[in-house]
Amino acid sequence: WSDRYGQHLDKWLITETFTICKTLVMYEEVATDVQAAFSKIASHLGITLNVDHLTAAYQRCTKNEVNHKTNHDPQVISKVQAYEEKRALFQAHHSDNVWRDVCQGRPELQRWLLAQYKQLR
Repeated sequence: WSDRYGQHLDKWLITETFTICKTLVMYEEVATDVQAAFSKIASHLGITLNVDHLTAAYQRCTKNEVNHKTNHDPQVISKVQAYEEKRALFQAHHSDNVWRDVCQGRPELQRWLLAQYKQLR
């Protein structure tokens, strides 16, 4: 799956040429500053962000509300400790392999991902 994901990223971020203008919004941007992230989206679409509408929508999408609607899956919001432990173990054992598979044969993608990572830090 990591090689396929690398193919997907490379296509949409590096080699795809039929889109004239791209705007990338990363999860970390939304988590850090939702208004700035949605401002990027609004700007891409050529519209003005209505901050009042965004604030109202954001208030309706609380973790408790999402948890209520997804209570059948405790890992969606209320991550159980066992899940977090498995996730950390997977990351510790496999992150290097996933990185290698995603970037293998895709040097431009690797440079792009590293640049994005540096911007987030």
